[in-house]
Amino acid sequence: MTPQSSEGGDVEVWQSLRTFRALQPIRTFRYPELQLILQVLLRSVPLMGNVFVAAMFFYLLLGIIGVQMFQGLLQNRCHYLEEDGSVGAVVPAQYINGHQINPRTCMPVGYESFTDGYHCELNEVCAATGENPKEGTNGFDNILVAVYTIFQCTTLDSWSDVQYNLMDSAGSIAAVYAVVIVWIGAFVVMNLSLAVIYDSYTSCKRQELMKQAELKLLEKEKDYVVTSTEAIRNFNPFSDPSTFSFLKLRFCAHNAQTDSVPKEVPKDDSNLVTPKPTSCRAVAESDAVQGASRKCTQWVESPVMQHLITLLIVASTILLMADHYRAPAWLGTMIDIVGYICTAVFTVEMLLKFVSIGLPKYFSELYTILDFVVVATSFLEIMLSVGQGFVVLRLFRFLRLMRTAKLVQNWNAMKVFLSAMTRACEAFMPFYVLILIFVMTTSLFGNQLFEDKFSIGRFNYDTILISCLSTFKVLLGPGWSQLVMEGVSSEGWWAAIFFIGIYVIGNMIFLNVYAAILIESYCAETSQVDEAEDLTNGNSKHEDKPNKLH
Repeated sequence: MTPQSSEGGDVEVWQSLRTFRALQPIRTFRYPELQLILQVLLRSVPLMGNVFVAAMFFYLLLGIIGVQMFQGLLQNRCHYLEEDGSVGAVVPAQYINGHQINPRTCMPVGYESFTDGYHCELNEVCAATGENPKEGTNGFDNILVAVYTIFQCTTLDSWSDVQYNLMDSAGSIAAVYAVVIVWIGAFVVMNLSLAVIYDSYTSCKRQELMKQAELKLLEKEKDYVVTSTEAIRNFNPFSDPSTFSFLKLRFCAHNAQTDSVPKEVPKDDSNLVTPKPTSCRAVAESDAVQGASRKCTQWVESPVMQHLITLLIVASTILLMADHYRAPAWLGTMIDIVGYICTAVFTVEMLLKFVSIGLPKYFSELYTILDFVVVATSFLEIMLSVGQGFVVLRLFRFLRLMRTAKLVQNWNAMKVFLSAMTRACEAFMPFYVLILIFVMTTSLFGNQLFEDKFSIGRFNYDTILISCLSTFKVLLGPGWSQLVMEGVSSEGWWAAIFFIGIYVIGNMIFLNVYAAILIESYCAETSQVDEAEDLTNGNSKHEDKPNKLH
């Protein structure tokens, strides 16, 4: 059915529903990592339902308290008092040192005894204007508006504005109410979603590892059966020297017992493996290489070399921090001299490691590869800055910050963090794909709903690019209530459902999956470090036992 052009509303709804076609690429993904993330999301849905029920109980409880205590108070503003005693216009906004003084909520008539609120000036009177702050989205006039206001406070977006408005209109007791909302809502209820997501992720990860272990075990069993069958078929006792010698001894022993003449033994010894003689020159060359390798290892791991590298990195970093606009020429010269010294020392260290551990092992370890990247970027900076002018030299000085990565090698705690990040990067890629699909889908949907309807200069849904940025703003949290305010003022309260859905799915679910991946990677890395330390300590204890006996 094709919608008619005369029915503009039906056309918009039809176009909005077509945006869900952006979800179709999910069916084409067959990567195990992406399937794991999807499995985590599906498994966490019923558990998140429990969190939602607990959160709604908390919101409704505090919402009822807020309605009973603060209903109608946030609509009060200071008005000019006319000569005839009637209420005039609202006092316009005033700013002193960047802080808004008026219009602000105030204590109504009859609350003059409360000195900790905001009272209007002379010739002014506090009266209701009929609208709550932020286009009527923040208030406690009814349970629905109160629940949204509490939810906004638990996301820590503009919660202090709500607190100050309540304090101006109701006194200091409102500060206790606002702090309870933030403490229980933001620090307890909101973090329950992280606990649920983390539990779902670890459970799915454990099941995935068990499946992989079972598959590997089945493959090993199949390979063992195949190799055993081939070995039995191709078994030749005379091809193995030890087997041949054993059979020959058994044959001679049997002949000695029976005094019979032994049969002729096969003389074909072509399959016998005999060790090749090693020349003295080869042995000497091997000893010389091993001696040079040990010497280079001692130089690289010596305290003098380590302290020198640390001192150069710290000096280079301090000089880069001291650089500023219109800096003296001597400071730039010092930065360049220290940079050249660092490049020379790091290059010598890299060459010594080449000899110490060899090229294959050098390029197989993460931290030695990081050393190579530091040296390569240093030479790249030198080559790009030569003959290109002082401006280009400053442009590539940021490459020198790569040298601080060498400090990680002697910082065990930072090693754990770096290894955890490396482990988590594999799971982050499918996660980023899902985030991109979610942002694109909701942005297209918001573009169909709110195009040319927001008055915000930077964040709106007029174009696809700005729509994606606006959706990303709501997903992160800070400032998302401003978009809700624009949506409610232009379309009504149903628009708040759209933005609350983006925040709940994006922030409370997707970003918590991101945190769960990091936590699981860090826990796995620390457990490996603890197991290695326990193994090392166990070996050292076993080595100390014979010494104690002596």
